[in-house]
Amino acid sequence: DALGGGFDAGQAFVGDLGELHLWSRALAPPEVAALARCEPRASPAHGDLLAWPRAGLELHGGVTARPFRPCT
Repeated sequence: DALGGGFDAGQAFVGDLGELHLWSRALAPPEVAALARCEPRASPAHGDLLAWPRAGLELHGGVTARPFRPCT
């Protein structure tokens, strides 16, 4: 895909997402490892561009949301 490249329904994501976060920079390997281990002080724990579920996204097309706690 490319920016402005259009939409192809055959390439649409089908599956489950949990804790979707986007950062404005690449995270360093130790930061990624800390997040994967659910370390309480992992920094940055939430993306600065997108932090699910804080993003306030609207759900469409039969998409459902349910609680997900990966680190409990």
